[in-house]
Parts: sequence; structure tokens; C-alpha cells
Amino acid sequence: MTLKGPSTLFYKFPEDAKDSFKNIINSKDHSSMKSKREIAKLVDEAKIHRAPKHLGTLYIVGNIDKAAVHSEPPMDSDRVFISVLPGTQKQIQEWEQRCCGDNI
Repeated sequence: MTLKGPSTLFYKFPEDAKDSFKNIINSKDHSSMKSKREIAKLVDEAKIHRAPKHLGTLYIVGNIDKAAVHSEPPMDSDRVFISVLPGTQKQIQEWEQRCCGDNI
């Protein structure tokens, strides 16, 4: 839920672009600038949906077949949002290690 500033962006890939998107996401350099440019070529900007401000949005992540394709919006103003990610104790510990390393 976004309380202030721009809301999260969502995109539903057309069926004919899903395989290309999955191939990029599953590649070892999926977070590279080259991969991001390849994904951008698949996106029809006119069909990007912005989540409504002050309303919660429930969506799936972590499953390439079911997850929502989403992105932070352009950061042209301050932003305050709430994000709740459910997880097992093991998943939370793994996240803490990725996020904070030995600084927790």
C-alpha cells in the first residue's frame, strides 16, 4: 500500500511475450542492465497499471508462472509505502542474511 508518492507499477505480459520474459528472468545475468533493456522492449508502456494509492494490493511473488510482474515507479518524489511479505522462519533468516549479512 502506498501512503505517499508514486505507487507500484504492474504489467501483465501478453501470452506471446511470456516465454521471452521467462527466459530473461531465468538467465544468470537477469539483473544486468542488458537484461533490463531486453525486458523493457517487451513491455507496452500504454498497458502498465499503477496500483491505486491508499489501497492495499495483494500479489504473488517468487513463482515465475504465477508472480505479478511489478516495479518501483519512477522516483520523482518522496515515497512512503507498506510491504508485508509472509515467509517461513527459514525464509526470513535467509532474507536477513542477504539483506543485512552479519550486521543483524
